[in-house]
Amino acid sequence: MVLLLLACVDGRDPVVLPTTFTGSPASFALDSGTVTLERAELVAADLRLEAPPVVAWFPSLVASARAHPGHEFAGSVRGELLGEWSLDLVGGDQVLGAGQGWEGDVATARFDAHGLILVGTWSGPDGDVPFDIALDVDRSIVGIDALLTLDASRPDGLALGVDLPHALGFVEWDDTDGDGTLTEADGTLANTVVFGITSSTTWALAPASETP
Repeated sequence: MVLLLLACVDGRDPVVLPTTFTGSPASFALDSGTVTLERAELVAADLRLEAPPVVAWFPSLVASARAHPGHEFAGSVRGELLGEWSLDLVGGDQVLGAGQGWEGDVATARFDAHGLILVGTWSGPDGDVPFDIALDVDRSIVGIDALLTLDASRPDGLALGVDLPHALGFVEWDDTDGDGTLTEADGTLANTVVFGITSSTTWALAPASETP
């Protein structure tokens, strides 16, 4: 309904958006140690693409960014792929489906994040420590870099990517309860994992033709 209303307003041509997800390497070095993942999954839902905000001038001569009526300050919805997926964060390409959109520039993307599971080993200065983390994230990840243009005459698929080294670079890998396994119960581990995984700079959306 959102996209239908948008088309009625400005007459943009529709665009089909085949969308895939690409994961990160399963093992990588951070400044303080190495992460090796055996399992990394995130339940995600409802990917939306947002146009740049429109700047409107008022008699006061003060510039103010205004979104399309009925949409958020970040900009009007230019496209969307609705549904829920279990993203394998360290797997190969995963087909999410074909979204719908309308021609025009896109600035950012957003989606909802739900359950997160991370299983693997942290190798730090004190040796190897296994981790087994299960979290209910339940947040929207907003402001994802998605500088692209949708063009019905040159249709191109989209690729959502994740940067796990960036996300897990915020984590404090400290076994505070001394049980030999890092879990969400240890100190600030849960908070720092959620902070990293929901950071807009952990994610990027680009035309599939521009991804490696």
